[in-house]
Amino acid sequence: MKGKRLAIIGGGPAGLTLARYLADRDFKNVTVFEKESVVGGKSLSVTADEAVFELGTCYATLAHRDVLGWMREEGITVRRVGESYVGDVTLNKWISRAGSELLFSEVARYLWKRRGLLAELERKRPRQAVLDVLAAPTLDWLRHHRFQKIERLMLRIVTAMGYGLLDEVPLLHTLRWVEAQLVVSGALHLVYMPLEGWSEFWDRLARRFDVRLDAGVVRVDRSGDGCIVHCEDGSQHAFDGVVCAVPLNRFMQLVDSAEYEMTVSNSLSYGRFVTSLSEVDGFDSRKLLFFPSALEKPFRAGQLLSRRYDGEGFKSGLYVLNQLGGDYSEYELKQLLEFDCAKAGGTLQSVIHQKVWEYFPSLSREAIAGGVLTTMKLMQGAHRTWYTGAAFSHEAVSSISRFNRGLASKIVRDFAGS
Repeated sequence: MKGKRLAIIGGGPAGLTLARYLADRDFKNVTVFEKESVVGGKSLSVTADEAVFELGTCYATLAHRDVLGWMREEGITVRRVGESYVGDVTLNKWISRAGSELLFSEVARYLWKRRGLLAELERKRPRQAVLDVLAAPTLDWLRHHRFQKIERLMLRIVTAMGYGLLDEVPLLHTLRWVEAQLVVSGALHLVYMPLEGWSEFWDRLARRFDVRLDAGVVRVDRSGDGCIVHCEDGSQHAFDGVVCAVPLNRFMQLVDSAEYEMTVSNSLSYGRFVTSLSEVDGFDSRKLLFFPSALEKPFRAGQLLSRRYDGEGFKSGLYVLNQLGGDYSEYELKQLLEFDCAKAGGTLQSVIHQKVWEYFPSLSREAIAGGVLTTMKLMQGAHRTWYTGAAFSHEAVSSISRFNRGLASKIVRDFAGS
């Protein structure tokens, strides 16, 4: 493995956490290529009125164990977030009102069922019956097992986070996301935000590695014994392998794609999620509020999902507002935002920053049932290429980090055996 060089395409959370795990395994000859002038990808912080607001990644939970440790190493200060609300009641009270089973009992049943289903994916050939369950809509499974409180929890951390309606999103995606540490963090209010901002954290972490900013990659040639990375400035760089840490559909524009890459890419669809730092009159200063209409049907694209009050000690009129993007233009999204703010008792004065994200790559139900997860596992290392990011784990930083811990070990083993 000594002397081997690895390129990582993408300087977001996927690329940077993988670089960190590789460095921890003494694989340090890694170069990260990032087309933007800053690292962090969808972890984006902005400053307004001397406060930091998150337009992408916002919270860290117990599931972010490694990331929280790295924050301490980098001198990042975290603070606990206050209560979340659904309408006029706290989130925990809103969840507890569903069904008659004790919350602890229902959570224990859920985690046991979840563990069994996901353990099946570790088999060389998962049973078709289990794949069919994982491909089915989440709501069907929740209702079948009478998970009434978990259903409400998932409305908050799946639907209201832009990950889809429970009667549409495949069970696989919700089980990957809603794991034990996330549930415990929510119940005990062990949810944190970095005071200096997620962008500052990624910037400090990136200083440990060879990160090339403004280094858009236009082609990756995998035809020889190694990989040649061609950049927009005309430079070429030779490596022994490459990691795709950008959306797979973008990576395929850079390479002569293999059949398995096309199979997986064609199985994915992407949503649009919108975060807007806005000045609103008439809203109170509760830290995080989810609108009940965002958790119920009828449900429309563009509607206001939640509002968040990030900063400490700033004027009360600044909020981060979250919407589903649908097919709307940025102008139309602002019009819908104004309409929904008025329905919620506020008056939208201005939109200071708005980001429309390509969000949450979701595998089709047909692909999950058809065994695409096995393809995604077997393609790791083929053509001297490894893959990470939201499509291979989940959109959340905690999920990507956990996936990369295992991927880094595989990369080291693959190079050691080559």
